[in-house]
Amino acid sequence: MSKYLQLETTSTTLKDYFKLLKKSILIFFKNNDIIKQYVNIMNGTPPTPSRYILTNK
Repeated sequence: MSKYLQLETTSTTLKDYFKLLKKSILIFFKNNDIIKQYVNIMNGTPPTPSRYILTNK
């Protein structure tokens, strides 16, 4: 858990809301191919070539 995502709130509903928000953001980033490719480029790992072969057809 990142220290930036730990929010001090007294209300449990707010805590649940932020938990769900964080989860949905993580799921979005996991499932988004464009962001995945960008992150791969940032990490220095080459993207899968099959994806490019499919898009060039």
